[in-house]
Amino acid sequence: MKGFLLLIASLFIFSANAEFDVAFRPERAVVDEIFEMDITIQVQNNDEPFISFDPGGLVVEGRRNAGVSFTTQLINGQFTSQKTMRVTYQLRANRAGTFYLRDFTITMGQQKISKDNVRVIVLREAEKPKDYLLEALPSKERVYKGEGFFVDYYLYTRVPIYAQELKEYPKLNGFLKRFKNVDESPERVERGGIIYQRSKKYSAKLFPEKIGQLTIDALKLQLGVGFGANSTGFGMRDIRNVTAMSAPVTIEVSEVPSENLPTTFTGLIGDHNFNLIVSKTKYLANEPIELKLEVIGPGMLEKMDDPVFYSHPDLETFDTKSEVQEISNDRSRKIIEYTYLPRASLQIAARKLELAVYLPEKNQFKTISLDIPEIEVVGGGANPATRPRTPLEPVSEPVVAEIIAKKELAPISPFDLTQKRSDYINPIRLLLIIALGLFVIALISNMNFRRNDHQDELWDFYRKHLSKGISYKGLLLFLSRAIPDSSLDVEEALMQKNIPTEVRDYLLDLLRTLRQTTYSPAAAPRVIKPKKQMFKRLLTNLK
Repeated sequence: MKGFLLLIASLFIFSANAEFDVAFRPERAVVDEIFEMDITIQVQNNDEPFISFDPGGLVVEGRRNAGVSFTTQLINGQFTSQKTMRVTYQLRANRAGTFYLRDFTITMGQQKISKDNVRVIVLREAEKPKDYLLEALPSKERVYKGEGFFVDYYLYTRVPIYAQELKEYPKLNGFLKRFKNVDESPERVERGGIIYQRSKKYSAKLFPEKIGQLTIDALKLQLGVGFGANSTGFGMRDIRNVTAMSAPVTIEVSEVPSENLPTTFTGLIGDHNFNLIVSKTKYLANEPIELKLEVIGPGMLEKMDDPVFYSHPDLETFDTKSEVQEISNDRSRKIIEYTYLPRASLQIAARKLELAVYLPEKNQFKTISLDIPEIEVVGGGANPATRPRTPLEPVSEPVVAEIIAKKELAPISPFDLTQKRSDYINPIRLLLIIALGLFVIALISNMNFRRNDHQDELWDFYRKHLSKGISYKGLLLFLSRAIPDSSLDVEEALMQKNIPTEVRDYLLDLLRTLRQTTYSPAAAPRVIKPKKQMFKRLLTNLK
């Protein structure tokens, strides 16, 4: 008999998975009246749960076990048993308001499971059952900046609704919004001991763009509601036009923890996948280089900055194109398309690019490393500014005389000196002489003071892209043109150049600051006013 019992026990498979739910009866308590908190725990082991929480201003009046139930299933020839335990606490509030049960944790053996802050609403007096109401229900009330959550607006009613019209959408200022299609099919729910028909009227996924307390605005509906029975006796009701409006809800938004904040933080909250798509790595000069970055995850992809993959003085960068697509209720895909145009032969070495995201459920950052392949461009010849020119062969004077004789032409002076001199100065001739003199003066001035072509190109780039404010991408492009060395990182190339120490330190500090602010939403603005004198000294020392 004992062996038979051991055999049966061995067939039951237990795991450490567990979950629990919390519900209140009634949903909205009243001051100084005891109400109950029911905790339902589903476990698959035999450990007794230890429940702990901070009542947050509520008084715990008692606790009792409400029962245990078992369910057993036969899966693949093995029995799987699940145990459901119910524990009830009696609570009381000394004042009206909103309370939060914090640090709600259930410990079973070596396993701990917890919930976000559990909200309890306490009223001054018992609610009179309403015939209809509109309510906004957020999936979270405490989030990080950039963390997505859902808000659903429900209409509750226990009287017939003959007409409805949406009068005012919620503005939801301070949030980036993605609207969701809603299924308005009604469902029966219990609220405060009253059975209601509930249907969803509006839904959105929100991403807070500011920190502090943000408000989820009200939704307003115009309803045609039927009350009572009509005196005709045909069961018809009086129809009244009423306005239903949801109460505003406050969301607490905090900044991502600054401790251990990586400089490569993308601003994305939640786990994400990054996939760089490069069709090939060898190109001809003037052949477009195209690549795509695919990002999939739950974060605020619309505000993610485009990472920089390739930079070279002979590589022209075009503006990126991006598109965000929803692929599931909680995940979206962003595809960023890059286009470069190589103007000459070049080679950019392979490297790794790190991108970091924040995982709120684990309270830690996660870094993803992308392999950026080597790019090689062939053809295109040398730069036109340095290409050797083929000299023109001079034509001898006898040859010129022979040509003139054959064509029976007389040499013509540029100023018609073979003609008879006039007694007065021809105005046209005078203007030609003045114009020629000005041209010669300008040519001499240009030869003495004009910078070389490379410096002209760099100053033109500075005036167009840096003079009003420097971004990380703009500074990288400028330095890659000023110090072209595809085998070195820009910072390494700066360290090896013979330039003044204060100029080098300024540029290195500027690079680090802009890099951090590009990938950290908590940092300073991403555009910095340049020190023009430092750029002048840089170009002077690069002659």
